[in-house]
This record gives sequence, C-alpha cells and structure tokens, in this order.
Amino acid sequence: MELREALERSNPFWREGRVRRELCPPTKRKALAQVIGLLEYNRIVRIIGPRRTGKTTLMYQTMQHLIDSGVRPESILFFSVDDPLFGGGGKDVIGRVLEEYYGNVLKKSPSKQASFVFIDEIQKADGWSLWLKSYFEKKYKTKFVVSGSSAARLKRGSKESLLGRMYDVFVAPLSFAEFLEFSSKTGSVELEVRRALDEYLLAGGYPEWFQVKNIPVWQNFLVQDVMKKAIYDDIASLYEVRNPAKLEELLYLIASLESQSLSTNTIAQSLKTDFETAEKYVSYLKEAFLAYERRFYSPSGEKVLKKNIKLDLSDSGMRNALLKEEKQTGLSIESAAAKHLHEAAARNNYALYYWKNGKEVDFVLKTQKKLLPIECKYQNEVGDADAKQLIAFCEKFKCPQGILITKTQKKRVDFGGTEISFIPLHEFLLTQF
Repeated sequence: MELREALERSNPFWREGRVRRELCPPTKRKALAQVIGLLEYNRIVRIIGPRRTGKTTLMYQTMQHLIDSGVRPESILFFSVDDPLFGGGGKDVIGRVLEEYYGNVLKKSPSKQASFVFIDEIQKADGWSLWLKSYFEKKYKTKFVVSGSSAARLKRGSKESLLGRMYDVFVAPLSFAEFLEFSSKTGSVELEVRRALDEYLLAGGYPEWFQVKNIPVWQNFLVQDVMKKAIYDDIASLYEVRNPAKLEELLYLIASLESQSLSTNTIAQSLKTDFETAEKYVSYLKEAFLAYERRFYSPSGEKVLKKNIKLDLSDSGMRNALLKEEKQTGLSIESAAAKHLHEAAARNNYALYYWKNGKEVDFVLKTQKKLLPIECKYQNEVGDADAKQLIAFCEKFKCPQGILITKTQKKRVDFGGTEISFIPLHEFLLTQF
C-alpha cells in the first residue's frame, strides 16, 4: 500500500470533515482542557499514564476540538506507529510519514504551514525522541501531541533528548467525579452518588468498565490487559528483568498488604530476592504508574528515609481484581482515598506521607503552606474518640486542621483549638486539594 493511501485511511476526517463519533465520545475528561491549553505553547505535549486509561481517545477529542475551532482537517495528522498501515513501527517511520504528509498532502514546508501532528504508540518507533527534537529545534510550525501504552518506555525514551521541550499531561484511571460523569449521574442526588461510590470502589476507574459491567469479566480484563501487559510487555523488556513473575508477585503483595508499612528487606524476603533488586522492582512499578509510594512523615529527612514505606496500587479495582474480591472492603476505601490524594499531590507538587506513633494517621498531605493529616474511619458509628490520633498529630506538628473520612457522618468539631472535619467518603473524593 502506498504511504499516501495509508495516511488517508488513518485520517478519514480529511474527507469526512470530523472525527468519527465512535472514536470521539461526548463525555470529556479534565485532561482534555489541559491538552488543549498546552497547544498554545512552544512545547511538545506528551500524554502519559497507565494502559487503557483513554489516552488515544483524548487525542481524538483534541483533534475534533481543533476542527470545531476552525482548523482545516488536512492540517491535522494522526497516525499510530504500531498500525500495520505504516509497517508496525521500525526505523525512520516518523520521518517517512512526515515527509509524505508535508510533501504530498499539505504540499507545503512545515516551516510555512501550521499543522498539528498526533502520534500514538510513539515509543515503538526507533529514535522517536530524536525526530521530535529535530523538528522542534528547527522552529517548524508543527505542534506535536504524542502518547503510547507503555508509560515507562515513553518516559525513558525522552528523558534527555527532550528535556525542557515537553509538557506532560497525566491520564490516570477516572477520579470519582469523572466516574459520576461517565455514569450519567450528578453529585446532587445523594442516594445515586452513594450507589455510584460502591460501584467505583469495586470496579475502579478504568473507563472501559462502562462497556463491560460484569465484575468477573472485568477483573480478568484488568489482570490480563492492564497489569500483565504492563509487566511482561513493558517493564520486563525495558529494564531487562530476568524474572518478571516477581513483579507480578510484588503487585499481589501490595494488594494483600495495602495500608501496611513495609521495609525493603521485608519485600526482598517475600520475593526471595536481594535488597537492591526489591528496591528496583518497586521503582519499576512506580515508573509504570501501577503503584504509588507513601513515606513516613518527619521534619527530619534522615528519619523519613530510615522508616518503612507504604505502597498503594493506583486503582482500587485493580486491587480487587488481583485478590478476586467481588465486594468492596475497608481496604478498597483506603485505596480509593490514597489514589485521590496521590493524584492531588502530583498535580499540585505536594507530598503525601503517613505517620505512626503508637497508632497511625493514614495520610499526611504536605502542601507548600501546611500539613493536613487525614484518617479513614469508614464505619457506621464514628465518635469523637476516633479523632484521637489526628489530634495527637496536630498538637505535635502545630496543625490547625485534620480530616476524618467517614461513611455517612458530617460535622466539624473543635478539640481545644484543633478543628477536625468529619467528611463522608463520597464528599471527600469530590474535594479538590
């Protein structure tokens, strides 16, 4: 097949005037506004995140926004490097496609014609970052938006050559607010929101849940299509992991011990490996956005490094899938709260910790201005005594406020100058930090 024909088949909106509706659903995620806003700047936009979170859909929606804003469809190019139309990747695929596009479609030089180029699965193209760097440094009127299913490969491939030339948009599994939008529910009817919360805690936030709606089938999908592909197709080959089954074991360990603090030595012993390898495995899961880390809070950096860590899976549905749990549990609650806070921390350049002094505070959110301790007590009856550890933290570190996550109770109590807000989980997950 001629390259020109391949481009036309990959970009049917050139003749149809719009992106096909099945590729461009009407429900829009918050990340869409980020991508659109970044197109105004002289940077490459890189969309990153775990597998199956809707990164390609985000590209199609951005393309449709451009068309709706008056951009000629022919000034937009989309192609996926792994598409058989383009040889499934390999050497010089980006160069060949761009040469054909500018020479025989636009018939203008990229230095004279403004255009938007969307490249999916870009990590599968040899030398992709050098091609983008070349176009960027020549000051062409080309805006690149790139993405791919392998977060680790995408980050590693551009670490040096595109430093300072790229903005990242992170696409995580759905937040609870987005989950409500996808399920056509609003935050106004409390009973509906509570039902949606139960569904969210069990299924998690991967968007394809709304096409499946069957827990056993869905959990198999999460394990096979998300977790195993990330481990065996991405991490194992990128980092030359000799025994990738150990990474899978580590994920099961995190799922089963979520909310418990772990030492690297404990992880190493559980996996029957050495300290250095265990440390690397944890970093690989973080690179692939499969897990997050919480360290012990202390003003002393040395103490932070010496204490055990907590590891959180990036999605409560993934945790339930790994453990084959078909009902949400207390650990699902902490997992969902952890996801919400980790993403707030990443978005705002905050840090997330835990604290322990006899009893434990689940989360300590450190912003530029304050510390905010947060404790989960998702049970029918929550009393003032349940705030004891929060109060202890606030008194020790001179924090004026803390949050106690509850099932239904909502109130504010002043404990001698320390204000504790009792907030139901569904409201907490809709709170912006």
